[in-house]
Amino acid sequence: MGRCLAREGQPLAAAAALLTALRLGLGQPKLWAEVGRLYARAHRLKEAEGAYRAAVTRLPGYVEGLVGLSGVLLRQGRLREALRIARRALVMAPEHPGVLRVMGACHLKRGSPHLAAELLERALRRDPRDLSARRLLRVALDALNRQEGPGRGPGGGLDS
Repeated sequence: MGRCLAREGQPLAAAAALLTALRLGLGQPKLWAEVGRLYARAHRLKEAEGAYRAAVTRLPGYVEGLVGLSGVLLRQGRLREALRIARRALVMAPEHPGVLRVMGACHLKRGSPHLAAELLERALRRDPRDLSARRLLRVALDALNRQEGPGRGPGGGLDS
């Protein structure tokens, strides 16, 4: 039911339905992470953080929960915490596209577009359909181009 409501564009109603299931004892980490995703989609970041924390408390190695938690922390401007959680996920799943994407986003926010671009390119090799990673990669490459300035980047010399 929760997923049907989410597809219909009602993330808060979907989250409420899933929370009811969780209160009935269906405390699966995947359901908690789904609640977190729905709250994040509705821009209810504190609630999303709580749901993702519930997921990773119940299953500490749950990579999807760690990725979601890191992303929500980053959206709240809590870069240090987001990076710590993302690093934890990276140790567990070094080639997981979601982990690579959130690590790239953290490094982009941190002001390291070169490292961000490397991570995001790896994420896109694993999941070429990830539109979020593609958008972040464009931002990272734009930042790199601004850092290099005209005439400094590859192919940007005076003789080109």
